[in-house]
Amino acid sequence: MATTSTIAPSTELMQQIDYISGDNALMSRLRRYVAKLAEQRAEKAAAQARLEESLKQAFREVKLEREGKLKMQTWEEVQDELRAEGYFD
Repeated sequence: MATTSTIAPSTELMQQIDYISGDNALMSRLRRYVAKLAEQRAEKAAAQARLEESLKQAFREVKLEREGKLKMQTWEEVQDELRAEGYFD
């Protein structure tokens, strides 16, 4: 089935699905593929949310440090801690 730029992507997708709807094997493969795409999208959204929360926490800590309410480690202290754990040489 030829595609044209005048057809909306969702309409074109529905036409393609209708075309293969009688083939159970193809429909099964399509279902698995769509489920995999949905899972990847959910994982990406969760990773984005974790990153946003980490950044918010980092900014809160910087603010507290600037206000004198929190003492952060120096880079040298972080290096020493990483060396002790075997992560940094």
